[in-house]
Amino acid sequence: MKKQILISALTFLLFTTANGQGDQEPTLMQTARFEKEHKFSDDDFTIISLKEDGIALVRSNNKYKSGSRSWEVIILDNDLKEKHNLNLEVDQRKSLIGYEQTPGHLYLMYKPGENLKVTLDLVSIRLSDAAIERYEIETELTLQLTHFIKVADNIIVGGYVNTEPTILLYSLTNKNTRVLPGFLQKQTELVDLRPNQNNTFNIILVDRSDRDQRKLVFKTFDATGKELLEDSSPIEENYFLQTGISSALVREDLMVLGTWGNRNSKQSLGFYSISVDPFNEQKLKLTAFGELNRYLDYQNEKRASKIKERTQTLLKQNRLPDFTNYVMPYKIEEQPSGFILFAETYNPSNTVNRYPTNSPYAFTPYPYIHHFRILSGNSITVCITLITMATETTCAITAMKLKRYSRL
Repeated sequence: MKKQILISALTFLLFTTANGQGDQEPTLMQTARFEKEHKFSDDDFTIISLKEDGIALVRSNNKYKSGSRSWEVIILDNDLKEKHNLNLEVDQRKSLIGYEQTPGHLYLMYKPGENLKVTLDLVSIRLSDAAIERYEIETELTLQLTHFIKVADNIIVGGYVNTEPTILLYSLTNKNTRVLPGFLQKQTELVDLRPNQNNTFNIILVDRSDRDQRKLVFKTFDATGKELLEDSSPIEENYFLQTGISSALVREDLMVLGTWGNRNSKQSLGFYSISVDPFNEQKLKLTAFGELNRYLDYQNEKRASKIKERTQTLLKQNRLPDFTNYVMPYKIEEQPSGFILFAETYNPSNTVNRYPTNSPYAFTPYPYIHHFRILSGNSITVCITLITMATETTCAITAMKLKRYSRL
């Protein structure tokens, strides 16, 4: 009997919208397509949005030579045409642990798996001509990486040393590394590390060192690591913040948005928002899913009505709502009228690991927080667009049901 070789295809479809006439709904039109054969024995691609520069596909091709492993990098433009196909030789003990995109450049970070004092390998790819530069970041720490960004000519790395948050700054010009002071604190969680459009960056922490006075801490730094701003807000006793991301100073004001829930729960009860204002006291605004206008549109009408009624009843009794969802915020869009939070609400398949640890940035000492998820297997996903204003939070766009197909 001949041995069968099963091959599937990695497929990208590019769609544009066409405005409908009169009362007709806009329609989607496929304008481009990219396919690549994918054997079941092949590693999966990490898919990276390059925004205006297109899409990057990165994977190990499991080829080894002289202690190095080969990594395939495919760069597609916005018409899904292949611009570059590169092979990177990386120390075979190291795996892709993070990536960052800036206009015209892609940065890939590799780290060994063992929990030792490590050297991070940084690969810079110039997208115009595929020119490659390599850097070695000496940490001198047993660092578990959770975040990685680029600000001006510096690489900012966030993570944990012995469950205490740590921020490293590496200069691409001087090729040296230093630890930012003030972060190695017990019972403190690094929630977000995010660049602003003006070459500054934000850090969000949750300080649990005092059980009776837990607080959300927000800090802004310039590109060299000098602190410019600090603000904090108390967290009420019965509420536990699960995720948080900051805006990026496209507008003049700063906002933090995220999810909240019960202690140690991986499912969320709703969204929260808070403005950053170090000169005035700010309180967290928490909104339960059952309070949102359109969040439950993916449910049938009867069930959605029951959830909303029960939510209102429980809140009037000063009790927590009991409708929960798996939710992961991933982006804030800033508009003149307010902020738009893009988040993914999903039902994980029973046949796959709901909280995989094989994706970049998987580690955190706090088990209910996962900064990045790569879901696989069959699942139903609901994409939610949440519009958040300074004074009120409303879900303004109807939820969409999308089917997740089994991984290639």
